[in-house]
Amino acid sequence: MPAWMPGARQRQSDSATHPFPAFERRPADPASKAANPPPPPASPTRRALLPPPLLPWQRVRRALCPDPQAYMNGLGTLGPTARPSALQPLHGNSCGPRAPSSLCRPVLAPCGTRLTGLPTGRAGQLLPTAAAQCYLSLGTVKGLPHSGVAERRPCRHVVRLCLYDGRRFHGNAVEPRHVKPGRHGNAWTFDAASLLIRCPLERLKTMQIYIEFNVSHELRAEEAQRLPRSPRQAARQVDEVCVAWALVSLATLPSLHEARSLHVPLCGGRLTLRRGLRECQATAVRAAGGPGQAKQKTSCTGSGGAGSSLPIKLCPVPCNDLAALLLPAAAVASLPLAGAVGLYRQLLAEAAGAPEGGATLAPVADPVLAAFPAILDDAELAAAFFSLWERQQAGGADSPAASTASTLRAGFQLCVVAVWAAAGAQAVPAPTAANHGSRCTERRRQLSSILQLHPVVGLSHAGHAWMHRPLEAEELCWGSMEQLGATV
Repeated sequence: MPAWMPGARQRQSDSATHPFPAFERRPADPASKAANPPPPPASPTRRALLPPPLLPWQRVRRALCPDPQAYMNGLGTLGPTARPSALQPLHGNSCGPRAPSSLCRPVLAPCGTRLTGLPTGRAGQLLPTAAAQCYLSLGTVKGLPHSGVAERRPCRHVVRLCLYDGRRFHGNAVEPRHVKPGRHGNAWTFDAASLLIRCPLERLKTMQIYIEFNVSHELRAEEAQRLPRSPRQAARQVDEVCVAWALVSLATLPSLHEARSLHVPLCGGRLTLRRGLRECQATAVRAAGGPGQAKQKTSCTGSGGAGSSLPIKLCPVPCNDLAALLLPAAAVASLPLAGAVGLYRQLLAEAAGAPEGGATLAPVADPVLAAFPAILDDAELAAAFFSLWERQQAGGADSPAASTASTLRAGFQLCVVAVWAAAGAQAVPAPTAANHGSRCTERRRQLSSILQLHPVVGLSHAGHAWMHRPLEAEELCWGSMEQLGATV
């Protein structure tokens, strides 16, 4: 419409306000509202839509391989520095790739016809493996935060160590046996015994020692009902919460000629994102918003002065330490574990060794070689074995003949066979979740009582505990293909 016509300016102003004047908004008609009422809210008692049914192969897979994080998912919200343990699925389970039995597992050669993890000489003896090594001692650490699980006190305090290169773990993981928490749970004291660290020479620049501090809470009745029915599948559930962790670099290990003390800062949160404890708590305070909520968050997760360091001590390994030289190139072990694994590898090299200097893939009929890896992976069986092993070494320490190699091997074989026989008794329950205190205590009690009995018992009611389950052939034969996970 031309601007000179009457009413043109009014229509131009209306078009400036409404881009589409033909579709102007009009007030809703009350009659139309009554005719078309809004939909009613959803009823709280209305049944929710069921998830789509799983395929048969999916149901079989879920039944055979339950979710290992099912217990952690029902534990609730954790603290700002806490997360599920990264080493327990790899170390605590018998099928974990970083379990203690990995020290006994040989390495398959690229040709696939022999084993290269057991270098042997012409006489069949095990040769030392070259690696950078040291002794590691942990000092008392203070200022560890809590897990954040409200109204529940931890029943176990666990420390796990493993080699880490920034992307994945190497070797085996180890757990010091003696960890004593303080009165309030934020100060931990460790065993005075040292840990042996061995690292391959070609990985020294990137290799580190990963140390995580875990707590576990007692399993409740309602939580036990949600666990898998099978005790072995229940034992694979992750129940440890990592409240702090630390990394120790091994780049300067070749220049270690005397004892060195270090203070390593403690970190929290994810392993891929390295942040200190104070930074993690400050991030949680900012996310909570406000000093009042920050105060409540700090009181829930631990002391506000967290962010301390872990005192450690590194010592060189003597050149005449034969037990350390017989271990694989990548290993973390306590001194009793290093001695036992060294004897096992010597027996394995002599049994499976070949004149050419490499171990063959032929099976070996020896119950000691077949049973010892399974004993190491079971926490209760390993504790029973090392108690017998230390008792036997302490009893023969006064006699000079007890230090000979043949005597040590004979004692090692007797301890392994005794624990293997006790583990096969019907009175010993199957392994279950580590935080199921009553069942774990009963299992340790049954093992201790059977090991204290005389091995020759009459087949009467008094000797019912020695009645064993049916014997399987694989318990008496060590096969390299089964150890490597190969199938026919």
